[in-house]
Amino acid sequence: MPGFYKGSFKIDSINQVKDTFLWFTGWSKGIAFVNDFNLGRFLPSHGPQCNLYVPAPILRQGENIVVSLC
Repeated sequence: MPGFYKGSFKIDSINQVKDTFLWFTGWSKGIAFVNDFNLGRFLPSHGPQCNLYVPAPILRQGENIVVSLC
């Protein structure tokens, strides 16, 4: 059944803000957002979209919010 999933992570120092990725192996298909920015679709079972790139400018010091629609 489709649903929204929300999580967060904290970046303590501005020096720790770096490019990263989200890994969706074991998930079904869906769409991911970080800090209200649409990263794109993921479909681990049928293609290379197991990982979504998260550029450093999207991230911020303090709390970062990840939302997924699966």
